[in-house]
Amino acid sequence: MDKEQEHELWLAAGQDSDSTARLTLIEHYTYLAKVIANHYYRIRPDDTVEYKDYLQYAMLGLLEAAQRYDPGRGASFSTYANYRIKGAVLNGLEKATEQREQAAFLRRYQRTRIESITNARNQSDQDPFTEMVGITIELALSFMLEDAGILLNEEPEADELFNGEVEKALSTHLSALVDRLPERERLIIRSHYFHGIIFEDLAKFLDISKGRVSQLHKQALQRIRFDFDMGSSLDKRY
Repeated sequence: MDKEQEHELWLAAGQDSDSTARLTLIEHYTYLAKVIANHYYRIRPDDTVEYKDYLQYAMLGLLEAAQRYDPGRGASFSTYANYRIKGAVLNGLEKATEQREQAAFLRRYQRTRIESITNARNQSDQDPFTEMVGITIELALSFMLEDAGILLNEEPEADELFNGEVEKALSTHLSALVDRLPERERLIIRSHYFHGIIFEDLAKFLDISKGRVSQLHKQALQRIRFDFDMGSSLDKRY
């Protein structure tokens, strides 16, 4: 494609945004998106983002450039698109990095909590099966507390009010049980489940070891479980 042909296509594209002219131009400049995607993939710091994602970011940049390009301003499309494509790739990688970091934080956030429940062994004479049942219940209770923290901090949509009544009531009940805990245990549970603070940061704040935070977390769950079971028994009796 020579410059004159390209100029005519841009004129046609400007007159009709849905014309085949714009698609023809995008196909012609696909090589530019591939070149930039290849460049950034070659210098990638790790393999957490696949090549197809690099190419996808680059193609999105090319599409955006084709939509916004104005040939009347004098700059060539390749120059204009080069800037847009690079920006799209870098923005895409930044978002992907943020998502990976958030996922890693969530895994770490949940892992320390699960370790607190599964690694701490009761000093009682419980048999392994009974202990396993207890751990299973405490894990379930842990995820219920996490859900409670989300529900108590969000305003439900109008169409969710009826469906969320039971969940909201359960969350409120769990919150009340948390409020009955000893001060330090209450702080750990509320901070971790309702405000998303990890054990490491709680340990620094309380000036105790992470292991001690884990022990207090385990104790708190056992207290909540006992009160929860007692409340359920009373509900069945009355």
